[in-house]
Amino acid sequence: MDRTISTSCCHLISGGFFAFAGIDFIHDIMEINVCNWKGMSVRLQLIKTIGYLLVVFFAACFLYKVTLFWNPIGLQRQTMTFLSAVQEQNYEKAAAMLGWEGEKTEGNQVSAWARLAGEVGVRLISFNNVHAEFDDGCYCTGHANLVFEIDGEPLEVRAILTFGKWGKPKQICAITPSDMRSRSIPQLAAWNLLACGNGSF
Repeated sequence: MDRTISTSCCHLISGGFFAFAGIDFIHDIMEINVCNWKGMSVRLQLIKTIGYLLVVFFAACFLYKVTLFWNPIGLQRQTMTFLSAVQEQNYEKAAAMLGWEGEKTEGNQVSAWARLAGEVGVRLISFNNVHAEFDDGCYCTGHANLVFEIDGEPLEVRAILTFGKWGKPKQICAITPSDMRSRSIPQLAAWNLLACGNGSF
């Protein structure tokens, strides 16, 4: 009988040990699963964040195209604002609005615009028909009519426009009237060197 009691106690102790071991094992498995679930959750959150960033990036690119090179009204408005600044002799504003990319050029210098009116004698007195044209997938070029005062006389010319960074006017190239020889008007050539980057029109 003592042996039976001893055996039963051994079985009970062994069973308890294995029961506790089983519970501990299950607990460990649950902890591993929780850790795995947390790790998976972190990875899913990371993937979701990257996805959101990509969506924002492509949306920004699309918005850039729509608001600038697919928005002729905005391009025309910025060009007219620039021309108005030149007309009103607000050369600081005009120099800041010229959209040359990369390094600053002479067209971005206030003194150059002041010199154009004061020393060279070129004054923009009016403009009209500022128009952006769709070509090669964007509104990248356009035209306008400009009226200059040169030597006390008005001269109306047609100008070719190009647009630069942020939709600012990049080039405003005044075309010498067809009945005159190219570069035969030094004041117009001086305007083009400053506003167009090329005096040969």
